[in-house]
Amino acid sequence: NSTLCQGESTMLTGINTGFINPIYQWQVSTDNGLTFVDAVGTGTNSLTYTTATTAGKYQLKVTDGSVVSTSCPIIVTVFANPIASITSNPSSSACVGTNIILTTSPTTGLSPYTYQWSVTGGNDIAGASLSTYTTGVSGSYEVKVTDANGCSVNTTPAAITFNAVPTAPVVTITDPTCSVNTGTISVTAPLGTGYTYSIDGTNYTNTTGLFTGLTGGVSYNVTVKSSSNCTSNATVATISAALVIPGQPSEITGPVNVIANSLNTYSVASIILSETKSPVFK
Repeated sequence: NSTLCQGESTMLTGINTGFINPIYQWQVSTDNGLTFVDAVGTGTNSLTYTTATTAGKYQLKVTDGSVVSTSCPIIVTVFANPIASITSNPSSSACVGTNIILTTSPTTGLSPYTYQWSVTGGNDIAGASLSTYTTGVSGSYEVKVTDANGCSVNTTPAAITFNAVPTAPVVTITDPTCSVNTGTISVTAPLGTGYTYSIDGTNYTNTTGLFTGLTGGVSYNVTVKSSSNCTSNATVATISAALVIPGQPSEITGPVNVIANSLNTYSVASIILSETKSPVFK
């Protein structure tokens, strides 16, 4: 008997004993020997049949004049090849500095399976012999899956891409003034189409890199996100506290009529600042 995997062929060879002018015809049965039909392929009319690919029982019919002899059948078993594909987690595209996990799960064939990952068009990856493979490098990956029958399949290649991460933003800061009590952060780099900006790491609706009306005395984490959804490291931008503007002082109180070269005391009501003082004029 003979076994082979789907897509392969096997060679069957008969033995000629005592025939003078033999005519050979290989036959095959796919119904467990109930009926036989002439086989097809190279060698069907010779002692050696080289292209048996169909599962079933094969026999060699020999005709020599009026003598017809048929061999005992030989069984050819054809095992189905495994079916397997690759899935990428979290996706087939990620950011530089992260990893993508490739997984294959055979759906046919006989377990247990063995695995060998490789770069498409390149060499096998040393040590990559599990059903999963973790990579941080862009490329096209495939895996050869072999089942317990020795039948194998190479999966369709999976293209993996790692996108560049934007550099940490360069910013300029405008602190509050006496006339404007809020601050401004302006991103000067990187700029361009596809970039969005955030000062809280969550909201990336800003496409200009200009943030106005910011509360003073607060530090903001400025980040940039690219069109490929990769986020930069944060640049800390601190807005100084808003300036305290003193209130309007009241009238100066003190003597109106003074004597020349005399010492007189004048005062105004207290104005609340960070530190309370009563100005004294002499």
